Amino acid sequence: MLIRVFRPTIHPGREGEFEAFLRGTAVPLVSQQAGLLAQHVGRPRDPSSTEYLYVTVWEDVESIRAFAGERWQEAVITPDEEHLLEGVWIGHYEALPAPGSGPGQGRLYSCTAQVLPSGSSKKR
Repeated sequence: MLIRVFRPTIHPGREGEFEAFLRGTAVPLVSQQAGLLAQHVGRPRDPSSTEYLYVTVWEDVESIRAFAGERWQEAVITPDEEHLLEGVWIGHYEALPAPGSGPGQGRLYSCTAQVLPSGSSKKR
């Protein structure tokens, strides 16, 4: 399993347009790809940042190559988003097996999160 991490930095003031592109084009396009196991998109919490995060998890390199082409180590940038991007960073990682699973068994470390209403906090 491979984890593909894409970190685009958006031109300031274009965040809404970029998020609309993600919802309307990027996420639906990637969702249709064979070999995609998961995808997660995040916006910056720091109001001074315009760097987003798009993490995809793939079965293997061949799955990424089928989506991204022979230059699969590079970001896939469509003409619809190119003008929104100030810069991009992309990295690929091999997934580590979870404790108790052997090599090649395909289990990933995982965690769960609880979403709290705005303004609330959870005591430890």
